[in-house]
Formats: sequence, C-alpha cells, structure tokens
Amino acid sequence: MRTTMRREKLFSVQYALKLFGLLWWSGPRGVEADETAAKNPFARGCLQSKVEEWTKWRVCNSDDDDLIGAEQNHLCRPSEFPQHVEVRIKCQDWESVLFGSWVLQIILSELLEVPTTLETGDPAAVMQFYNADNRFEFGTSANNFAAFVNAKAVHGDCRKLQQPANDTYLNCAHVIPEVWTARSTTVQGMIRDGLLDPPAALGALGTEGLYVPKFTLDVDPSLASWMGLSGDDAVRHKLARMFLRPTKWGEYCNDISPTKCQFPDGVAERPPATEDERTMLFHDGVYWGHFRNTTQNDCQQFPQNCTGHIGDFPCGWGGSLEATCHHLNIALESNGDEPYSGGWTYGQLGQMWRAANATRNHVGIMWAIPDPIYEAFQGTDFEFVKVTLPAPTQKCLKNRIVAENRCSPDPALRLGVAEGICDESARPLHKLVLSELATLTKGDHIPEAIHSPAYDVVSQFTITELQINEMFSYWQTMDSPREAICQWVVDNLEDIQQQYIPESYPRTFESGKSTPFSSASSLRYVTSILGGIAFALIVGTTAMLYRQRQRRVFRYAQIEFLYLLLAGASSVAAGGVLRGLGNPTDATCLTQVWLTSLGYTLELVPLLVKVAAINRLMQAASRMRRVKLKRSSLWGGVAAISLLVTLVLLAWTIFDPPRREAEYEVTNRQTNDLYQATIISTEYYCRSESEFWEYTAVIWNVILILCATALAFQSRAVKQDFNESQVLSKLIYSHFLFVMLRVTSFFFPPEVADPMLSIIFSLDTILMVLIYFLPKFFANDQTGVIGTPNTRISGLNLSEASNVRGSANFTSNGPSVQFHFGNETIQAYRAGSNQRSSEAKVKFQLESAHALSDSSTSGDNFVPAESTNNDLPVCKGATDSCEEDSTLALEKISEKLNARASR
Repeated sequence: MRTTMRREKLFSVQYALKLFGLLWWSGPRGVEADETAAKNPFARGCLQSKVEEWTKWRVCNSDDDDLIGAEQNHLCRPSEFPQHVEVRIKCQDWESVLFGSWVLQIILSELLEVPTTLETGDPAAVMQFYNADNRFEFGTSANNFAAFVNAKAVHGDCRKLQQPANDTYLNCAHVIPEVWTARSTTVQGMIRDGLLDPPAALGALGTEGLYVPKFTLDVDPSLASWMGLSGDDAVRHKLARMFLRPTKWGEYCNDISPTKCQFPDGVAERPPATEDERTMLFHDGVYWGHFRNTTQNDCQQFPQNCTGHIGDFPCGWGGSLEATCHHLNIALESNGDEPYSGGWTYGQLGQMWRAANATRNHVGIMWAIPDPIYEAFQGTDFEFVKVTLPAPTQKCLKNRIVAENRCSPDPALRLGVAEGICDESARPLHKLVLSELATLTKGDHIPEAIHSPAYDVVSQFTITELQINEMFSYWQTMDSPREAICQWVVDNLEDIQQQYIPESYPRTFESGKSTPFSSASSLRYVTSILGGIAFALIVGTTAMLYRQRQRRVFRYAQIEFLYLLLAGASSVAAGGVLRGLGNPTDATCLTQVWLTSLGYTLELVPLLVKVAAINRLMQAASRMRRVKLKRSSLWGGVAAISLLVTLVLLAWTIFDPPRREAEYEVTNRQTNDLYQATIISTEYYCRSESEFWEYTAVIWNVILILCATALAFQSRAVKQDFNESQVLSKLIYSHFLFVMLRVTSFFFPPEVADPMLSIIFSLDTILMVLIYFLPKFFANDQTGVIGTPNTRISGLNLSEASNVRGSANFTSNGPSVQFHFGNETIQAYRAGSNQRSSEAKVKFQLESAHALSDSSTSGDNFVPAESTNNDLPVCKGATDSCEEDSTLALEKISEKLNARASR
C-alpha cells in the first residue's frame, strides 16, 4: 500500500535524463524570462502556449516570489480575485498522483484565477508545473497526513509555513488527489475529528503486488503463483540462481569494473558524477545496469539460507513482502538501503526493472499501478505480470501488519502472523480534502460572487485509469512530462470545462461599471450634479457675504459666525461628494467622515452659541441683572464643542476607521471572447467594522437639532433684528427631515445607501443656504429686519455718532427714554407702564445691548441727560401711536455700538 515514502530523486538534478527515451532537464535556479521560455515553455501557462487565441497567462502563486526582480511580471499575472486562498496540493512521489496534481494546478491557475502550488514535502525538491527551471524532482510522501494538521494550524494559509531548512520544514496541503489508504485508522480518526472530509472516490482502481516480467514466466510459468515460488530446497536454489542482486552504478565502478569505469565497457560509459548517480541502478545510455551472484545467492555455501533477490517498497509505503516470503516459505528477499526491511526507493525499483530488461535478467519487484513504467512495457516480453498470492479474506485483512511496522526493528512486528498473509485486491483510489477548505473558499464571511471555486473543483475532480494511462501514453511520445500533461489538457479541454468547472465560472470583474440604467448608476449621476450645485451655491454665498459684510443684517448675525457656518456647509458638501464616489479609497472613506461630522458641527454650533448668548442676555434683563459677554467666550464655546467632536473622530479613526469595501453581484452576462467568463458587477462603498460610529454621528446631529429647537423657542420674544427663531425653526425642520432620511439609508444596500447619503448631504447644504442666507440678502437694511417692522423710531441719523450716553425719564403719562449719540438724541415713549419697573428695565437693557456689541465698550457708562419736555420727538408705530417698546430704543443703541466696534 502506498502511504508514505522518504524523499527520492528518480532522476539526476544536474544532468539530462531519459525515461523511455524522453528527455528533460533540471538545472540551477534563478533565470531570466527569455531563458525560461527555453527551459520551460509552459512557465507562463499551458493554455497560453498551446491555444492560439488564449492570451491570458496563468496567475501568480507564492513560488513566484523567488523569481528575480521584475521577471515575475513576465511569467505570471496577479489573480483578479486576490481574496482567493492559495490552494496547495500534496503531489507525493509517483507519477500518477503527480500528473493529476498538474492537471488540477492548470485548471485552477489558468481557468479559474486560483493560485495553486504543489507540496513535495521537501523544500529542496521541486515539482511545480510552472517551475521556470523545468525541474522534475520527486519529494517525499512521509508525513502525508501531517500536512493537513499543519494546514489547520495556520488556518489554511500554507504560505506561512515556507521554511528553507529541511530539518525544520513543515509540509502543508489542502488536498491529496490520490490516496491508497483512505480507510486507515489514521484517516478515519481525522475524519471524526472534523479535520478531513470523508474520502471521495478518485475514479480509478489501484492495484499493488509482486510482479515479474513475462520474460521470466516464459522461462518458468510456475512462478506466476506463490505455489511455484514456495517449496523445498530445490525451489530455493532455483530462485537464488534466477533472481540475482542488482548493482548500483557506484558499486559497479568501484568493485567490478577493471578500469573503474574510466573507459566504456558495455555496462557503464563513465563513472557516476554525483552522489545521486552513484545510487542509480540504470541510467539510459550511460549505465545499463548489472546483476550479480552474491554470497546471498550462493546455495553451495549456504544451501539452506541462500535466497534470490526481489525489490521491496520503501519503508514509507505499505505491503508486506517480507512477511509474505517468511510465512509462505518463499526464498526471496530485498537488499535495498531501507533499514530493516531492505526496501528500495521508488526510483530505484523502476531502474531495476529497466536494467533487467536491458541486460535480459530475471527480476521481481513490488509495484503498484496505474504507473507509467507499467504502461510503457505493456505488449513487450518484459510487461508486468502479477504473481498470484492466497486470496484475500476478511480474516486476513484484519490480521495484516500495518504500514508503520514494516520497518520496525522488532522482527515480530515486521513479520506479523500467518493469518495476515494474502493477496492485495484492486481497491478504489480516493482523494482527501481538508474540511476547512470549504470555509476558506466559500464561507459565509465571503460574498457569494467572489467565492473561490477551488473546493468545488477538487471535490468534483475525478480521473479514471484510462485517462491516467492515456497521460502515460502521451508521455512516451512527447519531449517531457510537462509537454505530455499540457497536451492532454488541451486535447480534453472541452470535457474538463464541462466536468470540473462549476456553474457560472470562470468569473471576471467589471469593476466600477453598474448595469446600464441601474438605480446605482443613476444615483451616481445625481450625486455629481447636486454636489456641483451645492459647491457653487456656497462659493457664491461666500462671495456675496464678503461684499455685503458691512450691512446691518450681517453685523447683527455676527459675520465671523456666518463664515464658520459656510465653512461647515462646504465641508458637508465635500463629504457628500466623496461619499458618492463610485470607487472610493481608504483615504476618501476616512476624509468624508471627518468632513461631514465636523461640517455639521461648524454649521450648527456657532449659530446655536450665538443664539444662546442672546437668550442669556435677554433672560438676564428680565431678571434685572447686568451681564457682560466677551467675544472670546463665544468663540470658546464653539472651539470646545468642536474639540469634543474631533476627539470622537480620532477614536473612530484609530479603533475602527472606515475602509473601502466592495459589493459584488453575479450578473447574467458573459464576456464575448474565448473565455466566456461570467461578469461580476462591483460597487465600492465605505464601512467600519461596527455600525456604532455611524449611529453616533446621526445621534450627534439629532442632539444639535434638539438644542436648536429649544433655543429657537426661548428666543421667540427677542426683537427680530436679533431673533432667529423663525430661521432656526425652518432649519430644524429641514435638518430633521434629512436626518430621518439618513436613518432610512441604513435599510438600503451599500450601492444605493452611499449615493443616497451623498444626495442627502448636498440637499441639506443647499437648503441650509437658501433658508438661512437668502432672506438676509433680501432684508430691509434700513431697519435691519426682513420686511417692515411693526414700529420704528423716526427722524434718526446716527451714522456719524461716536459717543453714547442715555437716561430714563418718566412723566405723569408714562416713562420716556432719552439717549444721546453725540449731537443727536433718540427718545422712546411708552404709555401705561409702571414707572419704576420700566425705568430699571430700560436702563438694564441699554447696558446689555452695549455689552453685546463689543467687549471693548463694556466699561463705558451711560450717564443721565438733561430732562426734556413732552415735545421731544416721539415714536411712530403701525397705528401711529406711542406704544413703542423701550427695547426698540435699546436695540438702536446696540446697532450704533456694533457700528462703533466695527470701526
């Protein structure tokens, strides 16, 4: 049984080698692209080199990282699907599993955009189909199943286990495409532990046993059965005479050749050049092999212990040849270098057979089929014939020795019991797949549109004995094994696509292109248009504000605060444009969060701080308290709130920054080319891992709106020149509407939600400008209010006033208030008021208005003026009566103080 096998190089690493007249080369590593074409014409891909219209190169894999500099760009291309995990296949150390591994590597790497590498179990052995140096070196089957354990330990990413040193190397694989011991206790335990999927049939039968050539049976037909091999001393002596010991190339030159192989002698053309060649039993055209009669074959000296030779499997493999010969009394034994069992390597067993054919010697070996050497000798006098052993029974199978005991130093374990000796029947071959591969390729965390087809392909992959033998036949007529497998894939490409390629694969991206007239593409156009309008409106408003900055309506509104408001609006608009981008980056995702969050803060907070200050003054006046406000305190409020928002944004940026993500959709369209790939439409958007941050941003806007609502209600009784309650109420309604729309965006898919948010931000900005700024541009600047006020003071010309002082006087008909601006006087008259309370209120409001206008005048005192008679100028109102509130005169004073401060 094939289970494990130590590393073996069937062919020389440094020299051109032939098998059945087939030549390939293994040379030094590190080549330039033009050299590669000569060494391995398939380094860029099998289909690209064989199919005329196939222009795609194969995708790069982790083995391409060793290529020299930019040469990687001349041999492969990055996969369109970087999300696809690299699949690693354990190719083991015989041809049928290697060829199946190559077919899988071509399918995955060239048809399905899946990076794929082969695991040899030895970092010094290379078997990649695309290897630039065209290396062909068998690795090892040792620790086959440990490859799955190691893959599980690194969560399926075998690239993490690439290590240069052989003594620390951990082999790693997701798939073993040909397994002979799938029903062993080791495999069954891994299945129960959830490490492996249940073994699936490969589609071929495997047979192993003791084989002799037809050439030998023509001489002695009785040797076709164990009964002809078993017997008394006469049979022993016959086997010792017929089955001589094979001689290694190095041993022949050192021990047998008279000239030490310095001259051709019909057996060896030269001495071996490397240590690998020294251990060879056959090298076509250079060493034809030699069989000799050793002391083990000498039945005259050892009549009861002499034996003939038979080649056994290496230790890592199965079988029970030693036990069979012992219990059936067959005088044959293996004398290879494997400890205790005397097994030979797989390569040496093949060389042994070819050497016997070349020298016309009898030979017997343990062998397994399907195999290319078996196929190569079919129809010749040296074709393989299986020796019949006792028929297998359930009792025999239960008592067989396990593979691990074949090389045990304990003879009892190696030999087992007689009840465990029987023939090997043909068995179905299986493939083993790491269970985690399903999660790695199509888990719930991966969007369906970008599922890797790797798991489905390896699960569906089957290959029959006829197909394997056909590959071997291709090999006999092609220049190299890679040429043979590539040609076989090309000749069977249509069947491969129908049998192995899952539905809707291969796939390709149509990045950034939505389906024509789709909702997503339409929204993108709208975002661009509205974003442009919002920016143009802000730029125009800023320019007009600067030109009219001396107007009373803007001075009342505090010009610096208006600039802040426009800056915030422009940030919101910019953030909206970035939010609507069809292909954002991580940088734009983060930038738009900062712009919109800070933008809304700068848009609303200055306005709220200003209105809160007015309310504070007016509420203090109603309680007859004096209040002094400094401009720095107003700016400090804005700065403090903005700093708080900035800290939250910093936390967002550090702990969970929004990143560029994609939404994929499998369309019903295909590319109109040879590949006929299904098109995947892609929409990109920005998201953080947690939705907490998005909700926090919306809640912050709600808090601002609620604060604005409360302040607008509190300032409803303030004179219209300072009172922005009506404007605030409209803004609140507008912002509330758009906040609700932002909430609804959470229920839409990202390709709709992001452009929807962009439109919301742009419309919100546009309406803010129209609601807050447009009425101020059309305000009646003579009164400082929109439209015509209910009352006004007439006969005033205060443009040249530079000094202010005021006093309150009361008559029997009610209080009159007189203020002096330089040489001009303003009087306000209110009838029917309580004299004492009105006096205090007028004086306090006068001082409050003075304090509000500028902190530099807060130290000025209003002094009483000379009392005047009732013939002084009086107020004129809508009813032409003297019912002007005393606050009107105070607000006129505030206007003059503002003008004075601005000068």
